[in-house]
Amino acid sequence: MLLPIALVMGSLLWILPEAGNLLLWGGWFVGILTAYGWFEMNARLQLLRERSQMVSTTFFLTLTCVPLLHEFSLASLLPPALLLAYANLFTSYQERHPEPRLFHAFLLLGLASLVVPQVIWLLPLLLFCCSLHLRSLTPRSLGAACIGLLLPIVGVALWSVATWDFTLLTEGVTEFWHTATHIDMGYWETVYIATPLTLPPEEWQFLVSATCVMLLSIIAITHQAQTSYLDKIRVRMFLYVMDFTQGGLLLLLLLFPEWRWTWLLLLIANGAPLIAHYFTLTRGWMATTIFWFSLIGLILLLIFNFQTAWIVSLIFS
Repeated sequence: MLLPIALVMGSLLWILPEAGNLLLWGGWFVGILTAYGWFEMNARLQLLRERSQMVSTTFFLTLTCVPLLHEFSLASLLPPALLLAYANLFTSYQERHPEPRLFHAFLLLGLASLVVPQVIWLLPLLLFCCSLHLRSLTPRSLGAACIGLLLPIVGVALWSVATWDFTLLTEGVTEFWHTATHIDMGYWETVYIATPLTLPPEEWQFLVSATCVMLLSIIAITHQAQTSYLDKIRVRMFLYVMDFTQGGLLLLLLLFPEWRWTWLLLLIANGAPLIAHYFTLTRGWMATTIFWFSLIGLILLLIFNFQTAWIVSLIFS
């Protein structure tokens, strides 16, 4: 009953603050769609050894607790894109002909890079995982992955040839490369020198939310590494891919903080199966204690994100 309760309560908290905002409804729909996608992924690939909907529950509840991620934007489409990419990557595991799977997975990566160009830096990491964990990287599948990755650019090039206007292509490629390689650490310097009362409420929300997500992710990854022998080899490889991706997303957050809310959204989407794996499959008093502390922490995070300015002034004034 946990998933239906989470969906109902989360939906009320999502929509009620501003029920007339269509962007909220759009973000809610994408969130529900992604939660359902994790439900199907868990059922088909058996990411958890027990029958559980904790992956979808973890994703939706965590996302509900961060209201600045509720409105629909192009970045809202990245979690379902990540989910579909995983669906293709995981089904390529030890396939004799993985080319179509890798083509579609890296096509989604190419489309996502049009929204956030820095996503392209996940390419070496995912290729490494395809080679080491999924055993699906061959010269032919590598070629298929490269074709899928470059297909959006090829589409723009064909449009430029058809209209005989290469401005979009040249300016787009230049802007893409500049954005993907421009590292600006000014945000972290600003956070470092700011005082608690001068730091804007939305930055407080980001820092606290990101800290909670990463803390739970670290606990989950550590536990999964210690008890991975209990999972099937196939599922173990899938979890390793998500472990590496979570680390890559954290590195991108540190290097490109101007896209911090997008990285937080992807960290929540990618970390949900890892955190759910820990909550579902651990036993003992310590695991129960961490679960209840995590649940209370999510409630406190929700209250903090809705009343940030008042709570910060109350604590630090």
